Amino acid sequence: MWNKEQNGEYSVKSAYRLCMQELLDISEFKVPGKWDLIWNLANLSHVVNTAISQGLNSSAAMFHMLQVLSAKESAIFATILWSIWKQRNNKVWNDVTDVQRFVLERATSLLYEWNATRNARLNNNVVSENGEHSQSVRVIKWSKPNRGRMKCNIDASFPNNENRIGIGICIRDDEGAFFIAKTECLTPMCDAHIGEALEFLTALQWVHELQLGPIDF
Repeated sequence: MWNKEQNGEYSVKSAYRLCMQELLDISEFKVPGKWDLIWNLANLSHVVNTAISQGLNSSAAMFHMLQVLSAKESAIFATILWSIWKQRNNKVWNDVTDVQRFVLERATSLLYEWNATRNARLNNNVVSENGEHSQSVRVIKWSKPNRGRMKCNIDASFPNNENRIGIGICIRDDEGAFFIAKTECLTPMCDAHIGEALEFLTALQWVHELQLGPIDF
């Protein structure tokens, strides 16, 4: 019988709670300070404090707040929770402590980027004269580099179920003819803006090894 669950059955969640609350010393991971400032800065402190005062557990408190918050408030609330979890991982794995304001700024930045991407996709749907929706396609035409130069195109992929990113590099000459290409995988999976920076660094290093001379990216 597993006495950490009411039904007597073992669960990973209850074992994790047992380790974190009773078996392990996690005091070094606890950062002193007024962490409720995150909710004050986000103008959500009144809702959070109300939920806490009702004596609800964490999951029940979260669902309660999502029911009373507006759609916009719910979005920032959920994103802040993600940012807090990311801060916890930064502390545990990298020994990096993010201040409260940065935790909030990271959440608002992520939400802004997500909304911008979503709006861009919605704007691609145009309505024709007869009222039918059609998908607009923006064609980007590849152009040759100037005479005597080469061009390097790079891109990264982020598979959903793999702990890695894929990198593709293709180099063509000033006539647009294929010259050489390369694929590579990097681990672990990372945020998109970091992956894009790593792909560019990888391409720069490879081109330097090839000693190709002047090249456009």
